[in-house]
Amino acid sequence: MTPTSLDVRLLVREFKSLKRREVDDLIRNLKMVGDDATKWTFELHTFDTTCPGGKMLMKDLKSLKKRHGLDHILMEANMTAHGGSWPTDPPLLRVVKPRMKLYTGHVTAGGSICSEMLVNTGGLNGWNPRSSMEAIIETIKLNMVDCEVVEIETPYNGRQRAGPLRIDLKGEYSYDCTNEYSEFAAMAAFDRAVAHHRRHGW
Repeated sequence: MTPTSLDVRLLVREFKSLKRREVDDLIRNLKMVGDDATKWTFELHTFDTTCPGGKMLMKDLKSLKKRHGLDHILMEANMTAHGGSWPTDPPLLRVVKPRMKLYTGHVTAGGSICSEMLVNTGGLNGWNPRSSMEAIIETIKLNMVDCEVVEIETPYNGRQRAGPLRIDLKGEYSYDCTNEYSEFAAMAAFDRAVAHHRRHGW
């Protein structure tokens, strides 16, 4: 679905509003992909170090920079994924790189962010068209690091341990943690995760 001109105006306004948040380091280097107002990339450099998960992730980022010269998590927001149209439909948020440990920080095996707030569930915690991208990213960043370690039932790998976001520095899940996740893999993993949650709850 091609966004209407009104959607584009809203997106540009939202983009400019989010761009201002580079000053307080919510994000860095926000850009439109090829001047496409419906697809943005941005970098995450800082996380809340008042929680153990934030401290661990910042330590991972320090190691990532030392070993690979990469000092951030590159993210992408696609406002028209699956043929949807923001703000009626939620964006697809995904990690582009580096590779993460499986089942950490609400990042799927394909790199997409799995959160009820990014799904049209119709529930209290589901997608709200009035949500700003600033608020969404603030929440996602917090949820990446401020989450308890729990045992979860996964669609294909049975019971697994989930917890705060960690970078796959040891190559447990990929031979090179700086390899990018593909958009196709992110969308497929997101669909699998949502189908799983629809059956088993959030």
